[in-house]
Amino acid sequence: MKPHKSSPFSRKVSVAVATPILLLLALAVVSLYDFNLAETYHNIRRASSSSSASPGPATTSSSPTAPATVSSSTSPANSSSSSSSTSAASPATAVEACDLTRGQWVPDDEPPYYTNLTCPFIDDLQNCMKFGKPGGLDLMRWRWKPDDCDLPRFDAGRFLEAMRGKSMAFVGDSLARNHVKSLLCILSQVAEPVELVTTTETDVTGRAVRRDFHYGSHGFNVSLFWSPFLVKANLSSAALGLGLWDVHLDTADARWAAHIADFDHIVLSGTNWFFRPSVYYEGGRAVGRNDGASGAHNATEAPVSGAVRAAFRTALGAIAAPRGVPRQGRGPDGHARALRERGVEHRRRLRAHAAAPPRRARPRRCRGRVPRRAG
Repeated sequence: MKPHKSSPFSRKVSVAVATPILLLLALAVVSLYDFNLAETYHNIRRASSSSSASPGPATTSSSPTAPATVSSSTSPANSSSSSSSTSAASPATAVEACDLTRGQWVPDDEPPYYTNLTCPFIDDLQNCMKFGKPGGLDLMRWRWKPDDCDLPRFDAGRFLEAMRGKSMAFVGDSLARNHVKSLLCILSQVAEPVELVTTTETDVTGRAVRRDFHYGSHGFNVSLFWSPFLVKANLSSAALGLGLWDVHLDTADARWAAHIADFDHIVLSGTNWFFRPSVYYEGGRAVGRNDGASGAHNATEAPVSGAVRAAFRTALGAIAAPRGVPRQGRGPDGHARALRERGVEHRRRLRAHAAAPPRRARPRRCRGRVPRRAG
């Protein structure tokens, strides 16, 4: 194609034509992005539209999938009033097949749920803002973003309504304690609990074994159990002159396991204490140790990860076991051990039945009265 000379008039015409075309292209790109976003989060979009179209009192859902309603609260200050303006999502608007454990932390421009000035449950030893922790509130401006969905902000009012008349227990070490305090701080936007003194028992470290908080307005109870190993553990008086722990991996800690039936929800946490010098027991005998207990009981060193899995398996087995399974001597390991022994006995009977020779069929006998012959 041959080049041609362009006049000033033709350049003005081309600019006049190109400007609206570029605007249309920009609008098309924005519209395409908007359509893609709507398709990706169509459940959230439908839920938000239904929430804004038909506001009503907050209700709870008994289905395992959390309702995908979008809360209208944008700050801790108005969360209490916004709880009454959210509506319950219909089953069609629920977000399905979303793995909340897969995702990443992303920046959050919303204000934090609470600070050291608004929450009365933060102790001085945990008051980072009071003692000038570098970063300030920037450390709190993050939120968890699952890969396959988007989570609405936590609504304290809706949570308390959903937990009305129920009880929740947190079991573990300092991580469980932090979970409880964070929950109490968030819920303090709506209501503050009364701490009930149900026991004064402390463990060998001087920590309270159990703490209970009661929300009288909703009949909701939150309990914290100090059980850093989740299973039975005690300080050994053996040699080494160290704080050596005897950890019974097949025996749930009775201090919380004896109260399983009292709670609707139980949250387990822990790991850090498994790195302390420990000897692992199963069936009453030492089966391993971690590297901090070298030479103890001549036990073989075992990975900490295996001990953590075994402890969680025992704790979860105690929770999931049917209440009808008898505990051996009402001990803390009753559920897990009874289920395990019942399974072993069942498999033994199956093997014995398969190895036994087939029985010969016996002639059936006539039961009851035999009729007399005629004549």
